[in-house]
Amino acid sequence: MTSPAQVANDLMAQADRLAGRGQDDLVKSLRRGARVIREQLQVQMQLEAAAEAEAVRFERYRNGDDR
Repeated sequence: MTSPAQVANDLMAQADRLAGRGQDDLVKSLRRGARVIREQLQVQMQLEAAAEAEAVRFERYRNGDDR
């Protein structure tokens, strides 16, 4: 299965191939799609890190070590 990062890379590569060939709107859309995918990957990583930190805090609380 293709990763979101690879999809973003493929979109950018396609945009680069089409740049300067009269496909400006398509190029802009491809680049925007790649940028949105990358931004969402960043958000996902931040959410995963926050969830992990909360899991650690909860485990400490449950074990009575909630300092």
